[in-house]
Amino acid sequence: MLNLKDFNYNLPKELIAQYPAKERRLSRLMIVDRKNKSIEHRQFGDLINFLKKGDALVLNNTYCLPARLRAKRKNTGAKLEVLLIRKIRPFVYEALIKPSKRAKKEEDILIGDSKVRAKIIEDIPPKKVITFDKIKDLDKILEKEGEVPLPPYIKRTPDEIDRIRYQTVYAKDKGAVASPTAGLHFDKEYLNQIKEKGIKITYLTLHISYGTFKPITDEDLLKGKLFAEYFRIEKDAVDVLNRVKSDGGRIIAVGTSSCRGLESAYYNKRLNPVEGETELFIYPPYKFKFTDCLITNFHLPKSSLLMLVSAFFSDVDNLTIDEGHNFLMKVYSEAIKKGYRFYSYGDAMFIQ
Repeated sequence: MLNLKDFNYNLPKELIAQYPAKERRLSRLMIVDRKNKSIEHRQFGDLINFLKKGDALVLNNTYCLPARLRAKRKNTGAKLEVLLIRKIRPFVYEALIKPSKRAKKEEDILIGDSKVRAKIIEDIPPKKVITFDKIKDLDKILEKEGEVPLPPYIKRTPDEIDRIRYQTVYAKDKGAVASPTAGLHFDKEYLNQIKEKGIKITYLTLHISYGTFKPITDEDLLKGKLFAEYFRIEKDAVDVLNRVKSDGGRIIAVGTSSCRGLESAYYNKRLNPVEGETELFIYPPYKFKFTDCLITNFHLPKSSLLMLVSAFFSDVDNLTIDEGHNFLMKVYSEAIKKGYRFYSYGDAMFIQ
């Protein structure tokens, strides 16, 4: 059984990508073959050469909200930072507010320059529930006032490039507070080229929560628990993917969020249309039910995302859990040695 310390590694700070690549598909791509334990070094634009006619890509079309808002207390003018983390219903959100002690239940706060008012209606540490004034253009105002919620390891303030590049080109369904970063490498032209080769392009929605950056802290992974995240996969996508699977094509999850969505929607020996929440925590040993290949970035030490990838490395017939995990750590060491860029704006790997 692997323990938390097995998912730790040392990363030079200069390899944490602070900005995106000049163009989306100019990121580097490591090709990893689990069965043969082989590694190739390519550019992301080479991915198409490793995809086969009859395969299917599964993309997470969540839209990352510009969810970090500058605010102040109406009564005192004291400054606050509001991070919207989940829309409960129209005008009502779960949020994290800093400094938390200044923001009291039943207190009014004003958002940025807009003077839009919000009231704190519940205090459930560390979260609060706020309700905004019911005004017609609230979504547009929040979009304008909000900042892209860049991860804490990006040590700079957001700028205009982040509004474009911290969003996938197919982002559609608003609700995430972190981007599905494996999808950031695709541009529209490249997706069209992939489709023209005979690869199916399908979508699901999984709203990534702020918990994605929270490290696992319990040494006993069996006690680990993830934040519940909303997800949805429609019948049209399910029908395509079940057909691809039955015809022998590969299901390629773009990102750990797409993978979690697929695995959460698989039961009764098939993929099913689902709308709800998932708390699925994937770590070794885990037998993947529907995902055949995975495109993913390089992840934080001791994170649930790294644990999912470790489980995927181990889920082949000729490898034990320890062998698969050791190969993953070898891959990460190779990436560090070769100067790959890590985390959200970093490079990617294609795991077959």
